[in-house]
Amino acid sequence: MLFNIDKCKVLHFGFDNMEADYLLGLSKLSSVDKERELGVIIDKSLKPSKQCMKAARAGNAVLGMINRTFICKNKDLMLQLYKSLVRVLHSGLETVPKKDINVLKRVQRRATRMITGYSKINYEERLASLGLTTTLETRRLRGDLIEAFKISKGYDNIGSEIIFSKNASNLRGHSMKVTKKSFKLDVRKFSFSNRVVNKWNGLSEEFIQSKSLAGFKKRIDYHLGYIR
Repeated sequence: MLFNIDKCKVLHFGFDNMEADYLLGLSKLSSVDKERELGVIIDKSLKPSKQCMKAARAGNAVLGMINRTFICKNKDLMLQLYKSLVRVLHSGLETVPKKDINVLKRVQRRATRMITGYSKINYEERLASLGLTTTLETRRLRGDLIEAFKISKGYDNIGSEIIFSKNASNLRGHSMKVTKKSFKLDVRKFSFSNRVVNKWNGLSEEFIQSKSLAGFKKRIDYHLGYIR
C-alpha cells in the first residue's frame, strides 16, 4: 500500500530542535504544530491542553443535547446520563496538569447544575449529595498507583527498571520504593514515572504485598475512598 504523502506530517519536538526538512521520495513533508491520530491530539509541546479542550467541548455538546431532549432532569436520570455519556469522554485525561483538569471540572459543574433542585446549591455540596465526591485528581492517583503496581509486579510486559529506579538506600515503609528524579521541564516532571513516586513510596508493605491485582485495587479504593 502506497503512502498518501498529503497525510504524512512532521512534528518537531524539543527546544533545540533544528526543524530539519524531511523527504518521502522526492516530496517534502509538511511541518505541523499538532496532529490528530486515532482521535488523540498530539501537540509539539507534548502538553494535553488541546485534547482537554476538545473533550470539554464534546462534553458540553452532549450536555446541550441532554438539556434539549429531556424534560425530566431528576437526580437518578441525570446521574446515569452524565456517567454514561459525558464522563466517559474524559476517560484517560485524569493525568493532565491542574489547569487542564479545571477545564474538565467546568463540564461537571454544568452537569450538576442542570439537575432539578441543585442549581443553587454550593458545588462541593452538590458533589457530596450526588455521590460524585471522587475527583479527577483521585481517579488519576488511583490509576497511577494501579499502573505502578502492575509494572512493579510484572503484570505488564514492561521491565520495571525501564520505568523506575529502585531506591535501595531507604526501604522504610515498604520493600519496593523507587527514586524520584529532578527535571526542569514540566512535561518530564509531571510524567507518570515521576509524579507517582511520592504516593507509591508512601504506601505500606500491606499494599505492596497484595497477592493479586484485584486485592490491590480493593485496598486502594478503600484507602482513597474511591466511588465509581
